[in-house]
Amino acid sequence: MPDGSADSFLATHVTAQAAQQAGAQILVYHEVIGLLTEGGDGARRVTGARVRDVVGGEEVQIEAAMTINASGAWAGKIAALADIPVRVIPGKGVMVAVNHRLVNTVINRCKMPADGDILVPVHTVAIIGTTDERVSDPEMLSIEPWEVELMLAEGDKLTPGLSQSRILRAWAGVRPLYQEGYSGESRDATRALALLDHQARDGVAGFLTITGGKWTTFRLMAEKTMDKACAQLGVERACRTAETPVPGVEQGYYWLGHRLHEVEEARLQGDLVCECELVTRAMLEQAAVNNPTVTLDDLRRDVRLGMGPCQGGFCTFRAAGILQELRMQAPTASALQDAAPDWSVAYMQSPRHNAHPRPAAPKAGKSSLDNPNLLLRDFLQERWRGLTPVLWGRQLKQERLDELIYLGIMNIDHLPPDNDASPLTDFWEFDTTPGAQERREARDEEQISTLQSPSSSNRKD
Repeated sequence: MPDGSADSFLATHVTAQAAQQAGAQILVYHEVIGLLTEGGDGARRVTGARVRDVVGGEEVQIEAAMTINASGAWAGKIAALADIPVRVIPGKGVMVAVNHRLVNTVINRCKMPADGDILVPVHTVAIIGTTDERVSDPEMLSIEPWEVELMLAEGDKLTPGLSQSRILRAWAGVRPLYQEGYSGESRDATRALALLDHQARDGVAGFLTITGGKWTTFRLMAEKTMDKACAQLGVERACRTAETPVPGVEQGYYWLGHRLHEVEEARLQGDLVCECELVTRAMLEQAAVNNPTVTLDDLRRDVRLGMGPCQGGFCTFRAAGILQELRMQAPTASALQDAAPDWSVAYMQSPRHNAHPRPAAPKAGKSSLDNPNLLLRDFLQERWRGLTPVLWGRQLKQERLDELIYLGIMNIDHLPPDNDASPLTDFWEFDTTPGAQERREARDEEQISTLQSPSSSNRKD
């Protein structure tokens, strides 16, 4: 098909950057815990929101003339904070990444929408997707073995031999579908956008919800939402969404070979932190300078750290060490941070970014983000969650090596506890109770036995 693939992380970054250039303030790691309201029945109004900084722990109250609920699959939960019913249909979609760019164009099966009907090349990998299963909670996303098996079987119909490839990872997202009165399967629910005017719908002024739709229509959704907001605020202003380019678009289409060209041209092999994705130290430091509370997972989204075949096995401890070095310098370098050059992820994607001088260290981070052990553990756990559904063949061997590095050599499951740990560590699940090593070995033996069974013949290596 003539479709193109897009980098959703980059698109999110540059959209936020464009908003900042227009005067917006972006608060990351801030959770909405309440909506501010005034008035009684029939005359209620939403006047803002209360949010909690999940890194530092502080609560912030934001007052606003208009509050827009654009929280995707969480739209119903946010609206419920003002006692407004919004029934989102959460549709879980599982995707699987293959370790090779099996195709250079999008391949789509010409049939009614179904599971596993599209194969998309993204950077150095190919992604097969997706399932569509209605779930009760957008945060409880277990990936079942049958879902992975189905993706591989359907992938073979698109590109024969896909299931024999090295499978890197499986993950899931949730579609925020919306259809009034619908109670069927999420696969058959409409993908149309839904703009809910709560003043007309529920008698609550100053509040809009935008949900439904698809990623490819998000700028149209923004335009429709702001037109309605302007109308309610009594503002007459033409929408510029369709004509406003995001930062970096002038660089043109993404060139897959730009990082390799850059490393070879400037002889940066000794500066590589992540060999799989050709991430250099300069790239890592530049990203950290512009986000003082950066986590390793943020760096994954910024520069693709740990997204290659080893899934963070060799680059994670290097990146944690670099961040710690920068933060140790931070108290004496805060003045330089204010003078740091403007930056965009689009700039980092260009072949010229490593010619940029090495940046000054960032200002000191907050709370437990200063703890390198915490950053290391959380990132490894995040990688582990996406690996568990695909542990066979070469990826199982790789993960066993990673386990030996981090548990056998670095003893990461016995690191000193952090008394100031933030909620970012809630999902850490390393077993440190007596007999943990024996249980891990028994688990490995069970996995190997299962993978060598006749029913798993396609997973032998």
